Amino acid sequence: MEEIYGKERMRRKMESSFSLSQNHLSGQSQNYKQLPEVGISEESKQLLLIDDEPTILRLYEKLLQRQGFKVITASDGKTAQQLIAGNKFDCIIADILLPGMNGISLLALLREKGINIPVILITGAPDLNTAIQAIKLGAYDYLTKPVDNEQLLRVVERAVSYTCLFREKERLEAENRLYLRRLEEHNQRLEDMVRIRTRELEKSLEELKLAQEKLVQSEKMASIGALSAGIAHEINNPMAYVKSNLEQIKQYASAIVSFLQKVFQEIETLKKDTNPEIQRMINELEESAEKLDLWYILSDCKEIIRETGEGVERVVEIIRDLKQFAHPNNDISGEAKLADLVERAITLTWNAIKYKAELIREYQELPPIKCYPRLLTQVFVNILVNASQAIEKQGKIWGRVFEEDGMQCVEIEDTGIGIPKDKLSKIFDPFFTTKDVNQGTGLGLSVSYGIVQKHKGKIGVESEEGKGATFTIYLPADFNPETHPQ
Repeated sequence: MEEIYGKERMRRKMESSFSLSQNHLSGQSQNYKQLPEVGISEESKQLLLIDDEPTILRLYEKLLQRQGFKVITASDGKTAQQLIAGNKFDCIIADILLPGMNGISLLALLREKGINIPVILITGAPDLNTAIQAIKLGAYDYLTKPVDNEQLLRVVERAVSYTCLFREKERLEAENRLYLRRLEEHNQRLEDMVRIRTRELEKSLEELKLAQEKLVQSEKMASIGALSAGIAHEINNPMAYVKSNLEQIKQYASAIVSFLQKVFQEIETLKKDTNPEIQRMINELEESAEKLDLWYILSDCKEIIRETGEGVERVVEIIRDLKQFAHPNNDISGEAKLADLVERAITLTWNAIKYKAELIREYQELPPIKCYPRLLTQVFVNILVNASQAIEKQGKIWGRVFEEDGMQCVEIEDTGIGIPKDKLSKIFDPFFTTKDVNQGTGLGLSVSYGIVQKHKGKIGVESEEGKGATFTIYLPADFNPETHPQ
């Protein structure tokens, strides 16, 4: 025992002669230790204490045990390695001078293996190089003997707290990885389900398209025609209210705009008020106005009302066409030559044609047929107007009348922009148009189709985009309105 205390006195003398202060050494590791204080759970209080001096080992062991730590001791580096391999420690307190493997080498070995347990190194013979090595290897702290009990406990508690934080971080990261993996798996399942459902929908869409293509055009028009009269009537009644109230809406909108402008003028005045509550309310109002894009709405209000008025007029125009589509029989039947009807249509549309195209007439001399002359004239007018609108620069329009397979035919050809192939099957559908918004309702050709059907005839189109279009109307020469009531 006397020998142990003799050694301790010698170490103290060496410490007093050592020129580098402990404050300088421990200061190098302060950043490593600046962690928030956390509670130390019961399962995270196991320490490994390594020292080759039995008296000091027992002294530290009892001190730490009194603070609630579970302490396992070792007197050399080799034993310490075995204990580290088989146990879970929250902190290691090791003397630097150990038999077989010193504390610095043990620390280096732990870091090499990726073991991040906080290591507190203690020495009775402080040395600058040893201190620098310890700090470089990531020692949690570097203490010199004799170690103050309170200092040791404080450092150990912080080291254990660091371990708790580190392990909690690892646990959370592991949970995050697990959740991310599950999320990716779930997303993959969803993507697979969406992909399968998309394929099913695409297949259904293709089947639907095939079914639609098989529908006879006359059946399609018959269904729409039966609904058109009712639709026109139902739309016409509320449109009367819309037209009468639109001006009143305009006045209301103007009043609202004026009111809001006054409100925001008052807000500008209130901005001078230093009351925090008022300023908060002003900020909220301005943020809401900005989010709603209120100033754009106010400035756009007048234009919206004007466009609404134009829309109302357009609806009225559509209603007129719908009524004509639903009741093409409201006309007088009679005999007429198709060439004469084509000429009548040319006269009606000449103002649209003469500036756009050269008109070429090719008429065979054919006998008159029984028909509804005014309605057939409407068909030819619709097609001639379309032809003139399709010609962007100076072009040509042909009007032909001829006989083919016992039917009298009218053919109107133009050198306009043509009709895209994917739209050819839709041009007789109501409301379908390839024109600009203000150039038509999309009902002209559908009305024409209905009129030709009423004559028990056929209408067809051939077109190539960029090379014009040719419409051909086939009418039976023996058609009799009296034997084919509409």
